[in-house]
Amino acid sequence: EQAPVDDLFKNPRHPYTKSLLESVPTLETRKPFKPLLGDVPSPLNPPPGCHFHPRCPIYLNEEQGSALAKKCISQYPEKTGDSNSFVSCHHYQPFTTG
Repeated sequence: EQAPVDDLFKNPRHPYTKSLLESVPTLETRKPFKPLLGDVPSPLNPPPGCHFHPRCPIYLNEEQGSALAKKCISQYPEKTGDSNSFVSCHHYQPFTTG
């Protein structure tokens, strides 16, 4: 994910970015730490499809035979976004108006 700093902190769109920001402790609130499950994949031999899928909380909650789950393990996600920001995630749905 790539976005202007304020946008990234206010509205993270990738599951990794969301998990990363949720792990930052704050003085205002006390919340339990939620680590990502699984092992960090090898950068020399990444998993097929989305490299984050083995640790992705959305993928792990997805029905494993579903079309979306199959897409996560077989296709690298394309960049989606606008001139200001983008995210590479099969689960991301851009906002629509109307």
